[in-house]
Amino acid sequence: MSVQPHSNLDDVDSAIAAAGVNISSRDFLRIVDALAPSSTISQAETDFLIEGSSLDAADLQPRNVALAGLEIGALQARAFSEAVSASWTTAEVAQRLGRAASNVRRSVNEGRLYSPFSAESPRKTRLFPVWQFVRTDHAGRYASLPHLAEILRAVPKHLSPPALQHFMAQPEEELSGQSPCEWLANGHEPAPVLDLLDGLSRL
Repeated sequence: MSVQPHSNLDDVDSAIAAAGVNISSRDFLRIVDALAPSSTISQAETDFLIEGSSLDAADLQPRNVALAGLEIGALQARAFSEAVSASWTTAEVAQRLGRAASNVRRSVNEGRLYSPFSAESPRKTRLFPVWQFVRTDHAGRYASLPHLAEILRAVPKHLSPPALQHFMAQPEEELSGQSPCEWLANGHEPAPVLDLLDGLSRL
């Protein structure tokens, strides 16, 4: 059974307003429709929804999804709002990395940077979640997260951008209590993070 994140537009508007970001419902619905094509809720998505709401596992069983649809829709809208808010445009990435915008776009095409969103504008401006960048000095310069391309290749196809953002920021026992972002930024090898992603792909 499909969960429609925009089953109630008033709830979507309310969630966007509660998140405190400036983005239209139309932009959200386009993003959610494009990035959540699955007809079922994966285990990784189930865990993400349970942690961020008052729902429990029983609520997310197929027979109960329709009843929980409004709360799921509001939570998804808020999660996408927060993910979009925590993103940079191509121009911002180029400035912070000290690279040309064309080079940034090429990095996306080559799988070396992650850009799952585009803003609602005539030119469909790309948006880049900020978790994939690390600050390198006090002058505001950044670099991409070490081993980012390898991590991106291992991301399960069913994992939505908000769920991936949550995963990358979540402390893990297997990483000595660090998040995947912290683990990689601190110079560790990517193997344990790849193992965690492989576990998600099996759910």
